[in-house]
Amino acid sequence: MKVTQDPISLYELLTKYQRLTVPRYQREYSWDNEQFSDLFNDILNADEESGHFFGSLLLYCENNYKMFADIIDGQQRITTFFLLLNAIKNYLIDYRTRKKVDIKNQQWIENSLTKINSCIFVVPTKLTDLNQVQIPRLVTGKRDNKLFIEILKGKDHKNVIDKTILSHQLILKASQSYFINSLREIDIEKNVVPIVNYLDKLFESKFIVMTAEKNADKVLLFKTLNARGLELAQSDLIKNEICKAVPENNIDDAIDTWDEIKTIIEKANGNIDTFLFHYLNSNNSSKKLRKEIEKKRGNKGKIKYSPIVPQKYVFEVFELLLKSSRNVFELLNEIKSQSEIYIDFISPKQKDKAYFNLVGLKALNITKCYPVLLAGKSVLNEKDFVKLANAIEVISFKHSILKEDPKELEILYYKILDKIYFTKDIKDSIDIIKDHSTNKRQKDFNDYFVKVSPKPITSKYILFRITRKYQESIEWGSKDIHLEHVMPKKPTGEWLRLKKQDVDKYDEYLNRVGNLTLLQDKLNQSASNKEFKTKKRNYYTKSRLYVTNMTFKKYSSWGYLQIVQRQKDLLKLVNNIWKL
Repeated sequence: MKVTQDPISLYELLTKYQRLTVPRYQREYSWDNEQFSDLFNDILNADEESGHFFGSLLLYCENNYKMFADIIDGQQRITTFFLLLNAIKNYLIDYRTRKKVDIKNQQWIENSLTKINSCIFVVPTKLTDLNQVQIPRLVTGKRDNKLFIEILKGKDHKNVIDKTILSHQLILKASQSYFINSLREIDIEKNVVPIVNYLDKLFESKFIVMTAEKNADKVLLFKTLNARGLELAQSDLIKNEICKAVPENNIDDAIDTWDEIKTIIEKANGNIDTFLFHYLNSNNSSKKLRKEIEKKRGNKGKIKYSPIVPQKYVFEVFELLLKSSRNVFELLNEIKSQSEIYIDFISPKQKDKAYFNLVGLKALNITKCYPVLLAGKSVLNEKDFVKLANAIEVISFKHSILKEDPKELEILYYKILDKIYFTKDIKDSIDIIKDHSTNKRQKDFNDYFVKVSPKPITSKYILFRITRKYQESIEWGSKDIHLEHVMPKKPTGEWLRLKKQDVDKYDEYLNRVGNLTLLQDKLNQSASNKEFKTKKRNYYTKSRLYVTNMTFKKYSSWGYLQIVQRQKDLLKLVNNIWKL
C-alpha cells in the first residue's frame, strides 16, 4: 500500500490519471441532498489557496498501468466532483452564450473551461485535439455509466435514463437541479466571478491518496473503508462477497444477475436490503446458519428465532449461505426467482387470486409476514397459498384494530413458517392462526372497532372491501375514488356550530370509520362541506358505490350518535369479510 506523503489536489489527481474506474462490485451512486450540501458548502467555505481537505482516497493501480486506477473507496465523492464540475461548465457556457462575451477579453472563463475540458472530459491524443475528443475520464458503475456519459457530453439522455433506478434519479438531481441552483445562489451579481473563485477552490480540494497494487486488496479493503460516504448497505457488502465467491472471469456475469435482481425490486418501488432480509428469513437453511453464528459467538442461552435472521445478522448469514452453496449462480438464480415472487407482495397484481389479501396487508403496512408468504409460494399449491394469505390478513387486520404488540404477531408468523416447511400442510398453519389469542377476542374486537379511527389508507381499504363484497366493478387504487368525510374537516354552517359546542369531541369523531365513506372524484369535490341533507340527497344516493348509496339510507340527520350507529352497521359487514 502506497500513501502520498502530502495531500494532493483534485487538479493534480485528475491530471495524473487518464482514467478512473468505479469497479463493478461497487455500489451505485447514492448521494442525495444532504451529501450534496455538505460537499458544496465545504468547498464554498474553504480557504481560497489551500481548498478543503476531503480525507483519504483509496485507488487500485496495476503495476503496468499507473495512469489507470480503480476507485476502491471514494467513488461517491469523485462522481459528485465530476457532476459538480459539469454543472459549473454548463453554467459558464450559458453565461457566455447569453452575454456574448469576447473570449479575448474574458480569458479567465476560457481558462476555467479548458481546465475542465483538458482534465476531466477528454483523453487527448494530441494537444490540438483537446476540444475534439469527448471521452469522460471517469467510468462509473454499469447501470449508471451510459447516463453519466450523456450528461457529461451534454446530450439528450432520454433513451438511457430509467427513472425507476434510484441512482439515475440522484445523478439527475445533482447535475440538473441541486448544483445549478446552488451556483445561481452564490452568483448574486450575475457576473460569474464567484463561480470562477469557487472553481479554483474546487480544484484545490485535497486528498491523501492510498494506492493498492495487489489484486486481492481491492475487494477486501472495500468492506472496511468508506470515508465520508454513506454507510454501506447490506446489499453492497453482499454484492462484494458474491464477487469474491466467483472466479475472476465470472464476476461480470454474477454482477449482471445481481443488478437484474435489484432492478426487479426497485421497479416495484421496493428496497433491496428489505427484500434480502425477508428472503433470508424465508430460507429453510437460515436457522441452521444462524445457529452456527451463535455457536461461534459462544451464545449458549435460549435464542429467539422471530425473526430467524435479525437485521444485524443478514450479512453474516449470507456469507455462510454463499460458502455452503455448491454453485453461486444457482443461488443467485434462486434469489432472482424469489424477487419476482416478492414484488407481487409489495405491488399486488389483480390477476393474483390472493390480490385482496395482499392489498390489505400493504394498506395495513404489515410486512413482517412476507417471509411466511415467500415460503408459502415455494411450498404450497395456489389454492393453499390463497388460504394462507387470507388467514394472515384476517389475523393481522384484527390485531391492528386491537392495537396489540406487533411482536406477538411476528412470533406467530414464524410459528407458521416452521409448520409450512416441516408439514407442508396448510391445515396446521390455519389451526395455529385460529388458536391465536387475537382471533379469540371477538368481543374486544367489536368494542374496539365501533370506536376506531384508523389511518386514512386503512379506513379507505375497509370501505373498499365492503363495497367490493357487493360490487364487482370497483378497483383498489382507482384515482377517481376518494375518502369522504361526512362531518367535514373544514366545517361551515351546521358543522361549524356542532364543532363550536365541543371542539375536542368533533376532532375525536372526525376520522372514525363511521364518519367516512367513498365518493367518485366529481361527487367528492362537489360534496365538500355541504350540510348532511344536501350531501345525502345530491351525492350519496347518486353514488354508484355500495358503501355510500346503501349505508346512509336510514339516516335523516348526522352527528355523533349517527357516527357510532353507522360504525356498528359497518362492523356487521366487516365481520362477514374478515373471518376464519
